[in-house]
Amino acid sequence: MTKTTQYPTVALKPPSGFVNDMRLTDNWELIEDVEFTGEETLELAEFLEKGEPSVRGDVMLERSKKNPRASQRHAERLLAQQKDIPKEWRKFYLVFTGTVWRDSGVRLVMACLNWDDGREECFLYWGSLGAYYLSSGRLVRPCK
Repeated sequence: MTKTTQYPTVALKPPSGFVNDMRLTDNWELIEDVEFTGEETLELAEFLEKGEPSVRGDVMLERSKKNPRASQRHAERLLAQQKDIPKEWRKFYLVFTGTVWRDSGVRLVMACLNWDDGREECFLYWGSLGAYYLSSGRLVRPCK
């Protein structure tokens, strides 16, 4: 997994915990969650290797473990700071592999952000580790 294009970064304010704690609302199981305790700066990274048109979410997750990972709390904090998201990021859906949930249907999922049909606001959704992710997405991670 290499970063081939330089995109702007985003500095986040500290979080206060999960905004969407799926254990409380939907009885999901928290499988994995990386720490996010202070101010961090995020960057984008490509997750496809040369010649790949897509990759499954579980493969992307394993590849992402070679670097620091952004979590659901990063996604929720970024969602709260939408005005700070660079316009260059808005052409991608954003994937946060640092938090993995098992939903009530036993799928493993991770937080993603996307813009729908050019809207100014983004929204949070749950991407399945069994789904395929295309080149129109980017992995979000803390800067090294």
